[in-house]
Amino acid sequence: MDRKLKTATTTLGVLAGLAALGAAAYAVKNKKGITKSIKGDVEGLWDRSAFFLHTKVGMPIYDYIKRKENIPF
Repeated sequence: MDRKLKTATTTLGVLAGLAALGAAAYAVKNKKGITKSIKGDVEGLWDRSAFFLHTKVGMPIYDYIKRKENIPF
């Protein structure tokens, strides 16, 4: 049983290495297209992440402090 597990682990490791090699080759071949796509995605991500941080983290902290200190505004 131990030998089968070792063989399966080695096989999966080799397949994962080949998949990583293929992904790296694809990324090198299509570098310009990938770069343009990532820049477009990152620009929208800044706005969305700032809004998420404000609504999910900032507002609950603000509400907690407001309740604790009895601030009317």
